[in-house]
Amino acid sequence: GSDSRRRRGPHLLGMRPQTEITIIEMGANHLGEIANSCEMAKPTHGLITNIGRAHTKTFGGIAGVIRGKSELFDFLLKTGGIPFINKQDTVLSNMSRRFKTPILFPQEDFKLTATHPFLTLNLAGVEKKASIVGKYNFLNMAAGVAVGRHFEISDLNILKAISLYTPDNARSQIIKKGTTMIILDAYNANTDSMRVALENLSLQGNNTVAILGDMNELENEDDQYREVLDYAKKLKIKQLLTIGEGIGKIANPAFHFDTKETLEKKLQKMNFSKYTVLLKASRSMQLETILKSIT
Repeated sequence: GSDSRRRRGPHLLGMRPQTEITIIEMGANHLGEIANSCEMAKPTHGLITNIGRAHTKTFGGIAGVIRGKSELFDFLLKTGGIPFINKQDTVLSNMSRRFKTPILFPQEDFKLTATHPFLTLNLAGVEKKASIVGKYNFLNMAAGVAVGRHFEISDLNILKAISLYTPDNARSQIIKKGTTMIILDAYNANTDSMRVALENLSLQGNNTVAILGDMNELENEDDQYREVLDYAKKLKIKQLLTIGEGIGKIANPAFHFDTKETLEKKLQKMNFSKYTVLLKASRSMQLETILKSIT
């Protein structure tokens, strides 16, 4: 019925005739899924933000991730569509050679001028402070600039839209409790996104806590957990707590928790005043449920 369709959110068949532009996210964790989505959606433009180590287990390694994500560009190449290509990503930059007129980003007059605690951006000489943390988000914003300009949105409106965006979906979401700043980044996780989230945390001062949970669908997961935990140690994160069966095989048992209940008991005894706390894990961990225990 219509109620169930509304609960699931927008869908292709719900587009009205007057729709001019539709933005479609094509999620995938297996080869062929994006190709299948392209045959249904028939995109005229396409954007791949980056190539990271996500879903490597189900894609069959990083080579499978590259093949799977490039299915979007394969479709655009076949149909004469326009790709937006991240020129800072080596794999994607190489793909740009296949197209006659790719749109590359970041564009030269879009700069990141400050990162602490929120990003400060400069577009064509105009500077604006954003409401988002993490320099890793700059490339997402640079993609938005490239798309906006292509569709003739003014620089002023592009910069205004970026600066007003406040994450509220567990992706780099900021939650303040008194003098405590929580970075809730628990929508998804892989080794690469864990590393950049930890790097950003380390830039927030000396009082830092990282609460890390399991990452899903990774090959050689023990090695990847070890890489993340070693990186956190290298960055000198003040307190590192872990939860989950996967990360628990590698983590320090003294600071690992098998259940949320035991983790929450620990958190309730801690004083997070003047601390920055990162929560990072895959969606299945639902790490946002422990927020109430951070005081």
